[in-house]
Amino acid sequence: MGAQEPAFLMRSTVNLEQTGSPRHEHLSTGLYTLMDVVCSGCHSPMGWQYLQASHEVSNQAGRQ
Repeated sequence: MGAQEPAFLMRSTVNLEQTGSPRHEHLSTGLYTLMDVVCSGCHSPMGWQYLQASHEVSNQAGRQ
């Protein structure tokens, strides 16, 4: 997944599971802690989940 693909911010999802370890990334709106998510049925990569925002704009934390 990268900047070349379309992005969607969702309030909730089903049939996704977290994979790998949490990681810190600098995005255009600040520093975030992210974790990759995959389809729980076929294990295809689906994107990442915001776990925590490290700045005052924290409206995305916990969203997938």
